[in-house]
Amino acid sequence: MVTGPLFAHALGATGRGLLASVLVPLGAAPYVAQIGLGLFAVRASARGVSTARLVGTLAVPLLVVGATVALVAGPLAGALLPEDHAAQLWLHIGLILLPLALLTNVLGDVLWGAERWRAVITLRLISPLGLVIVIPVLYVTDLLTVSSAAATAIALGIVPFPCLLFYLPDARRPRIDRKLMREALGFGFRAWPGALAGLANQRLDQLLMIPLLPPRELGLYAVATTVATLGTAPATAVATVVFPRIAAGDLRVLGPAFRLTTLLLLLTQGALALVAPLAIPIAFGSPFHAAVPLVLILLPAWFLTALAPVLAHALAASGYPGPGSVAQIAGLACTAIGLAVTLPTLGATGAAITSVIAAAATLATLLRATRRCLSVPLAELLKPRKSDRDLARAALLAVLPGRRGS
Repeated sequence: MVTGPLFAHALGATGRGLLASVLVPLGAAPYVAQIGLGLFAVRASARGVSTARLVGTLAVPLLVVGATVALVAGPLAGALLPEDHAAQLWLHIGLILLPLALLTNVLGDVLWGAERWRAVITLRLISPLGLVIVIPVLYVTDLLTVSSAAATAIALGIVPFPCLLFYLPDARRPRIDRKLMREALGFGFRAWPGALAGLANQRLDQLLMIPLLPPRELGLYAVATTVATLGTAPATAVATVVFPRIAAGDLRVLGPAFRLTTLLLLLTQGALALVAPLAIPIAFGSPFHAAVPLVLILLPAWFLTALAPVLAHALAASGYPGPGSVAQIAGLACTAIGLAVTLPTLGATGAAITSVIAAAATLATLLRATRRCLSVPLAELLKPRKSDRDLARAALLAVLPGRRGS
């Protein structure tokens, strides 16, 4: 909400597209290279596996994968950005730092599984708050460029690592457990296809736009995606809390969590649909008025996409990562076919339409898997309950000043 308009005004649609060409691959790389071990880290931490064993064991395969990517960082950056040398340089640097990013992620996952929410929230705020502070300073001093923005984002991605070591002192004394590693890799290789497919569902459109469409069109699409995802933060928060609770054995939270997420998304995405046509030209500038139709298409896509993690996390936390992978692969098949058909003819609009179809396919498959694997019927997920009102009231009281611990 703060940095997006500043990027748009300072860089224009073309510059915003080049920045996306750097940040989109760097944002995707840690999740691709994590080989499904992030979900295992959360589940194992929630079940009481010690930090020293968990971090020491998972660090071995993660560092091997990260180092391999770092060795070929130059050719990878050149393949994605063959023309713009400044953007290519920062993409190269970011890929070289991938091993550190993987260690940072797994440490964060351990905190997540242990439900140490104060530490989790603090660490997740570092990067966005840093951007909110640094980017306006660069903007008012006329120093906001693709290079300075990329450098800032990469630097802020490194900052959480020493903080994580402070919160997890046992991680400084890692121990390798071969039996745990076999268990982790078995779980990870079942979860990894779903993680890859899910990431591809969300990022393949922008990745394919980098070589196939003009940077201006990618810039419009990047802004539209930014706006369409603004309302998904509450859903992400619910999914975050659900995972360790279910991993610890409390499946009862799934129904209320899914219904609450649905309600929150109806409110937030509906509000965005009403204000976007007026707000986008004001916030981002008149050249970005062309992004409004894209936003209106992407809002339902992200509504469906934001519901999926609640179910996928519940399945993985219960020991069923495979069905979540199948659901994401089904969505990816729709994404690949849809982009092949619509991107050359409809451009960014085709990519937005494809996102809606793929998200619907993914969620439908997850609903079926949840009913089959967890014996949770559709009515339990969608039919309102009196307890939902009580849950919403309790949540509201918990965040009101002076009512902590109520």
